[in-house]
Amino acid sequence: MPHRDEASFDELSRVNNEFAHLQREMAKKNAELAKLIELKNRILGVAAHDLRTPLGVILSYADFLESDAAQTMDERQREFVTTIKRTSEFMLHMVTDLLDVTAIEGGKLTLDRQPTDLVELTRRNVKLNGVLSARKAIAIELEAPASLPEVAFDRGKIEQVLNNLISNAVKFSHRGRAVHVSITAADGVATVAVSDQGQGIPAADLSKLFKPFSKTSVQSTAGEPSTGLGLAIVRNIVEGHGGRIWVKSEVGRGSTFSFTLPLAEASRAAVGATRTGRILVADDGVVNQKVAVIQLQKLGHRADVVSTGRQAVDAVARESYDLVLMDCEMPDMDGFAATRAIRQAEQPERRVTIVAMTASAMAGDRAKCLAAGMDDYLTKPMGHEALRDLLARWLGPAA
Repeated sequence: MPHRDEASFDELSRVNNEFAHLQREMAKKNAELAKLIELKNRILGVAAHDLRTPLGVILSYADFLESDAAQTMDERQREFVTTIKRTSEFMLHMVTDLLDVTAIEGGKLTLDRQPTDLVELTRRNVKLNGVLSARKAIAIELEAPASLPEVAFDRGKIEQVLNNLISNAVKFSHRGRAVHVSITAADGVATVAVSDQGQGIPAADLSKLFKPFSKTSVQSTAGEPSTGLGLAIVRNIVEGHGGRIWVKSEVGRGSTFSFTLPLAEASRAAVGATRTGRILVADDGVVNQKVAVIQLQKLGHRADVVSTGRQAVDAVARESYDLVLMDCEMPDMDGFAATRAIRQAEQPERRVTIVAMTASAMAGDRAKCLAAGMDDYLTKPMGHEALRDLLARWLGPAA
């Protein structure tokens, strides 16, 4: 009997030692994996900066062409501009999707909640997707109340959700069909539904819809490209806002994607015309400078330009600015160091608003900018509406 007890003890000791060894190996592998993930995130951050900046410039100049030369271009030239915009937007969305997936994997999806009109935002996205739908003779119908209470959500992220669902409905619908978008509100929740008359999704594919890099057997009807990332990102954005998303589909009849957002009312003073301001643009990219100045001038503001962080510090000390658009990656002194230097030198009564202007859109970048003393964060490429809203928020209404 004692011999059996000794054998059992030896076996238990051996198993325990093996288990401890496996635990140490697992801890080692987890540490290696964490380092690889960190390296991947750094690489994506560099890629984001290097890709988003030139794509933003292309998109901005295409917008300028559309608005300033629309009357002088013929139909063929307008088609060229539209193609440039559409291709650049797809590439930009792909870069953004990859960054969002990285943020989601790290549990660091950051939401910038601001009071926003959901009906206006949806109407805008219906209009934007009208270019794609018109090519396929697909009508996009919007059914919405005249207005809803403004709610606090991340405008850019919810716009991403709307654009994904509406563009998908168009992509997977046959020519001449219709897409119906509706907004309803009940019991403190707003529900947005996007319905198409497309191919429908087989039941076996429904479980793949909200997983990264998963694609169903259903193909777009005109060869439109897809990364397989959109719906996974959409689900995380919606759930991050406290909402939910689901789909109902029938093969041969079409699909309806619906999502909800809590109607927690947010207060904001009525915004009319924005006060005209004097703005300093600090960016080392000559083309980026030109784009920013044109955008600011179109919005009625006066803009000065510097190319380094040191020049930005000197300009703020010398002149009185209402706002500084500060690029974070500049030679001589980067935007973070320049902001800290400005904050150390300025008087409290003359505190200038500093907004980060960067193409590095990784999770944690916003917090890093705010920690350096910046007041807000604007991701390149700067859209006209995003820049307009930011200036309205910080400069205030016209007298």
